[in-house]
Amino acid sequence: MYRAFRFWRIEVLALALLCAGMGGCVASEAGRKTQAPPFDQELIWLSYHFNVRVDGRALILRSGVGTYTDTIEGDVTGADVGDLNRDGFPEVLVYLSSSDSNRYGSVVGYSSNRGKSMSLLYAPLATKEAKYAPGYHGHDEFAIVEDTLIQRFPISPEERITSESGPTMRQIQYRLVDGEAGRKLVVSKVVEY
Repeated sequence: MYRAFRFWRIEVLALALLCAGMGGCVASEAGRKTQAPPFDQELIWLSYHFNVRVDGRALILRSGVGTYTDTIEGDVTGADVGDLNRDGFPEVLVYLSSSDSNRYGSVVGYSSNRGKSMSLLYAPLATKEAKYAPGYHGHDEFAIVEDTLIQRFPISPEERITSESGPTMRQIQYRLVDGEAGRKLVVSKVVEY
Protein backbone atom coordinates (compact mmCIF):
# COMPACT_ATOMS: atom_id res chain seq x y z
CA MET A 1 0.00 0.00 0.00
CA TYR A 2 2.80 2.44 0.85
CA ARG A 3 4.46 1.69 -2.49
CA ALA A 4 1.25 2.50 -4.46
CA PHE A 5 0.83 5.76 -2.48
CA ARG A 6 4.44 6.75 -3.22
CA PHE A 7 3.95 6.24 -6.99
CA TRP A 8 0.68 8.20 -6.89
CA ARG A 9 2.50 11.11 -5.21
CA ILE A 10 5.20 11.01 -7.90
CA GLU A 11 2.55 11.17 -10.65
CA VAL A 12 0.82 14.13 -8.96
CA LEU A 13 4.16 15.89 -8.52
CA ALA A 14 5.05 15.26 -12.18
CA LEU A 15 1.69 16.68 -13.30
CA ALA A 16 2.19 19.76 -11.11
CA LEU A 17 5.65 20.35 -12.59
CA LEU A 18 4.31 19.87 -16.12
CA CYS A 19 1.55 22.43 -15.52
CA ALA A 20 4.04 24.90 -14.04
CA GLY A 21 6.34 24.49 -17.04
CA MET A 22 3.49 25.22 -19.46
CA GLY A 23 2.60 28.45 -17.68
CA GLY A 24 -0.32 27.00 -15.75
CA CYS A 25 -3.09 24.56 -16.45
CA VAL A 26 -6.48 25.52 -17.75
CA ALA A 27 -9.15 25.51 -15.05
CA SER A 28 -12.55 24.15 -15.93
CA GLU A 29 -14.34 24.85 -12.68
CA ALA A 30 -17.14 27.42 -12.72
CA GLY A 31 -16.08 30.79 -11.39
CA ARG A 32 -12.40 30.36 -12.27
CA LYS A 33 -11.02 32.14 -15.32
CA THR A 34 -9.47 29.90 -17.96
CA GLN A 35 -6.11 30.78 -19.45
CA ALA A 36 -5.79 30.82 -23.23
CA PRO A 37 -3.23 28.33 -24.49
CA PRO A 38 0.04 29.92 -25.58
CA PHE A 39 0.56 30.30 -29.34
CA ASP A 40 3.80 29.00 -30.82
CA GLN A 41 3.88 27.94 -34.47
CA GLU A 42 6.65 27.12 -36.92
CA LEU A 43 6.05 28.22 -40.54
CA ILE A 44 8.09 27.12 -43.56
CA TRP A 45 7.94 28.50 -47.11
CA LEU A 46 10.53 27.13 -49.52
CA SER A 47 13.85 27.73 -47.71
CA TYR A 48 12.44 30.37 -45.33
CA HIS A 49 11.68 29.41 -41.72
CA PHE A 50 9.63 31.48 -39.27
CA ASN A 51 8.55 31.07 -35.69
CA VAL A 52 5.46 32.95 -34.53
CA ARG A 53 4.79 33.03 -30.83
CA VAL A 54 2.93 35.07 -28.24
CA ASP A 55 4.33 36.14 -24.90
CA GLY A 56 1.60 37.94 -22.97
CA ARG A 57 0.48 40.73 -25.33
CA ALA A 58 3.68 40.59 -27.40
CA LEU A 59 3.64 38.94 -30.81
CA ILE A 60 7.14 37.73 -31.66
CA LEU A 61 8.17 36.76 -35.20
CA ARG A 62 11.58 35.16 -35.54
CA SER A 63 13.11 34.59 -38.94
CA GLY A 64 16.55 34.07 -40.47
CA VAL A 65 16.80 37.84 -41.01
CA GLY A 66 15.79 39.03 -37.54
CA THR A 67 13.27 39.14 -34.74
CA TYR A 68 10.22 41.40 -34.95
CA THR A 69 7.89 42.25 -32.07
CA ASP A 70 4.47 43.89 -32.04
CA THR A 71 1.90 44.51 -29.31
CA ILE A 72 -1.43 42.80 -29.97
CA GLU A 73 -4.97 43.00 -28.66
CA GLY A 74 -7.00 39.80 -28.63
CA ASP A 75 -6.12 36.15 -29.12
CA VAL A 76 -3.97 34.69 -31.90
CA THR A 77 -6.02 32.12 -33.81
CA GLY A 78 -3.52 31.14 -36.48
CA ALA A 79 -0.70 32.13 -38.82
CA ASP A 80 0.11 31.54 -42.49
CA VAL A 81 2.99 32.15 -44.85
CA GLY A 82 2.81 32.68 -48.61
CA ASP A 83 3.91 34.94 -51.46
CA LEU A 84 1.02 37.40 -51.65
CA ASN A 85 2.62 39.87 -54.06
CA ARG A 86 4.34 37.28 -56.30
CA ASP A 87 7.83 38.71 -55.83
CA GLY A 88 9.41 35.38 -54.88
CA PHE A 89 9.66 36.26 -51.19
CA PRO A 90 7.25 35.34 -48.37
CA GLU A 91 4.73 37.28 -46.33
CA VAL A 92 3.72 36.11 -42.84
CA LEU A 93 0.19 36.80 -41.65
CA VAL A 94 -0.96 36.34 -38.06
CA TYR A 95 -4.70 36.10 -37.43
CA LEU A 96 -6.27 37.56 -34.30
CA SER A 97 -9.74 37.62 -32.80
CA SER A 98 -11.15 39.84 -30.09
CA SER A 99 -11.54 38.30 -26.67
CA ASP A 100 -15.27 39.04 -26.47
CA SER A 101 -18.05 36.70 -27.60
CA ASN A 102 -18.20 38.21 -31.13
CA ARG A 103 -14.59 37.24 -31.88
CA TYR A 104 -14.00 40.14 -34.31
CA GLY A 105 -11.04 39.32 -36.55
CA SER A 106 -7.92 41.26 -37.43
CA VAL A 107 -4.60 40.58 -39.15
CA VAL A 108 -1.00 41.50 -38.40
CA GLY A 109 1.27 40.98 -41.39
CA TYR A 110 4.95 41.11 -42.27
CA SER A 111 6.34 41.32 -45.79
CA SER A 112 9.82 40.25 -46.83
CA ASN A 113 12.11 42.90 -48.31
CA ARG A 114 13.86 40.70 -50.86
CA GLY A 115 14.83 38.22 -48.12
CA LYS A 116 17.01 40.77 -46.27
CA SER A 117 14.51 42.03 -43.66
CA MET A 118 10.79 42.06 -42.86
CA SER A 119 8.45 45.08 -42.75
CA LEU A 120 5.07 45.40 -41.11
CA LEU A 121 2.37 45.58 -43.78
CA TYR A 122 -0.82 47.60 -43.58
CA ALA A 123 -3.79 45.25 -43.19
CA PRO A 124 -7.04 47.24 -43.01
CA LEU A 125 -9.95 44.83 -43.09
CA ALA A 126 -12.90 45.72 -45.30
CA THR A 127 -15.38 44.85 -42.53
CA LYS A 128 -14.65 48.31 -41.09
CA GLU A 129 -15.85 49.96 -44.33
CA ALA A 130 -19.56 50.85 -44.62
CA LYS A 131 -19.75 49.15 -48.02
CA TYR A 132 -18.86 45.71 -46.62
CA ALA A 133 -20.00 46.02 -43.00
CA PRO A 134 -23.74 45.15 -43.30
CA GLY A 135 -24.36 41.83 -41.60
CA TYR A 136 -20.86 41.58 -40.10
CA HIS A 137 -20.85 40.36 -36.50
CA GLY A 138 -17.40 38.78 -36.16
CA HIS A 139 -16.49 35.07 -36.05
CA ASP A 140 -13.96 35.52 -38.87
CA GLU A 141 -11.92 32.79 -40.50
CA PHE A 142 -8.72 33.61 -42.41
CA ALA A 143 -6.48 31.71 -44.83
CA ILE A 144 -3.93 32.31 -47.55
CA VAL A 145 -5.03 30.63 -50.79
CA GLU A 146 -2.35 30.87 -53.48
CA ASP A 147 -1.53 34.62 -53.56
CA THR A 148 -4.73 35.84 -51.89
CA LEU A 149 -5.81 36.42 -48.29
CA ILE A 150 -9.32 35.10 -47.72
CA GLN A 151 -11.51 36.42 -44.89
CA ARG A 152 -14.90 34.82 -44.40
CA PHE A 153 -17.59 35.20 -41.79
CA PRO A 154 -21.30 34.51 -41.21
CA ILE A 155 -23.70 37.32 -42.10
CA SER A 156 -27.13 38.22 -40.79
CA PRO A 157 -29.81 37.21 -43.34
CA GLU A 158 -31.51 40.62 -43.20
CA GLU A 159 -28.28 42.46 -44.05
CA ARG A 160 -27.02 40.82 -47.26
CA ILE A 161 -25.40 43.11 -49.81
CA THR A 162 -25.48 41.01 -53.02
CA SER A 163 -28.85 39.20 -53.05
CA GLU A 164 -32.26 39.09 -51.45
CA SER A 165 -32.16 35.52 -50.16
CA GLY A 166 -29.91 32.56 -49.78
CA PRO A 167 -26.33 33.37 -48.76
CA THR A 168 -25.31 33.18 -45.14
CA MET A 169 -21.53 33.69 -45.52
CA ARG A 170 -19.48 36.55 -46.93
CA GLN A 171 -15.98 36.02 -48.27
CA ILE A 172 -13.65 38.95 -48.88
CA GLN A 173 -10.51 38.38 -50.91
CA TYR A 174 -7.47 40.64 -50.55
CA ARG A 175 -4.33 41.08 -52.63
CA LEU A 176 -1.09 42.70 -51.53
CA VAL A 177 -0.02 45.87 -53.35
CA ASP A 178 2.77 48.37 -52.94
CA GLY A 179 1.42 51.46 -51.22
CA GLU A 180 2.89 54.92 -50.77
CA ALA A 181 4.67 54.08 -47.51
CA GLY A 182 4.74 50.29 -47.67
CA ARG A 183 2.75 47.26 -48.74
CA LYS A 184 -0.94 46.96 -47.95
CA LEU A 185 -3.85 44.57 -48.39
CA VAL A 186 -6.66 45.75 -50.68
CA VAL A 187 -10.01 44.14 -51.52
CA SER A 188 -10.01 42.31 -54.84
CA LYS A 189 -13.33 40.44 -54.67
CA VAL A 190 -16.39 39.94 -52.41
CA VAL A 191 -18.57 36.84 -52.64
CA GLU A 192 -21.64 35.77 -50.68
CA TYR A 193 -22.83 32.18 -50.56
